[in-house]
Amino acid sequence: MVNIVQVFNTLKSMANEDQSGFITPSSFSDYAPVAQMNIYNEIMDNSDEAKKSHRASISSKRGTSNYNKSKTKQAFFLVKKEMTTSTNGLIPVPNDFSFFSSAFISNSFAATSGDGQVGAPVHMMYDDPNERYRSSRPYSLTSSKEEGSLDYNAFFDSSDRIVIKNAAGVASQKGVTLNYYRVPGSIVKGEQSPLQPSLGVKYLPGNTERIESFESRHFDLPSSQFSEVVAEMAKLVGIQIEESMIYQYGQAEDSQPEKKNFD
Repeated sequence: MVNIVQVFNTLKSMANEDQSGFITPSSFSDYAPVAQMNIYNEIMDNSDEAKKSHRASISSKRGTSNYNKSKTKQAFFLVKKEMTTSTNGLIPVPNDFSFFSSAFISNSFAATSGDGQVGAPVHMMYDDPNERYRSSRPYSLTSSKEEGSLDYNAFFDSSDRIVIKNAAGVASQKGVTLNYYRVPGSIVKGEQSPLQPSLGVKYLPGNTERIESFESRHFDLPSSQFSEVVAEMAKLVGIQIEESMIYQYGQAEDSQPEKKNFD
């Protein structure tokens, strides 16, 4: 996680509070979810650029490569959930669902896939083909000992559910291992929460405020993203308080390219 109080105090120091004042904890908390989603989207979108440099052998093949760092950040949000379809092949979309990663039919006759999963792969088609369910068959599974095919297709219906049927268009009750990327929430007292990040404030006599880290909802992001959170909040807060120095800091940090590693 990224400690929201540390981010707040860092920006207070940058703003030189005694001279120019600072944004209120309430306003700061209003911007926190926006900053978090901006960084989350950057983490998810960075994979394509990382793959290009990886394939071109620009980055190191070790754990410090851009590709590996990108996948490590994304893995922070990866969720594995065991579910069971209804008799007509439906499973609900999890409340924290963001992006589909992979899915497998549990306990089915199939070879072990490349990532160690055992079961028939489910190919996400994203929308109803409105015709016979056709498999894209990227795994080239040819055995047909179960319901005519080992390949399964899935798509989203109009009611926040995922429909899973085999390549022949047949649905039945099945166990499903669903791997997906979740949306970020917050970390509260060491536990993940679906609530968005915000500062915890205790009101003292004299109408003074004290920021409480233990009561705060911290950023649900990898701890390595601290400087990115500060930069993103600096852009948003700098506009609010009309403090050009803070805004320019955020812009400068955001425009800095990530250093590449060469063999």
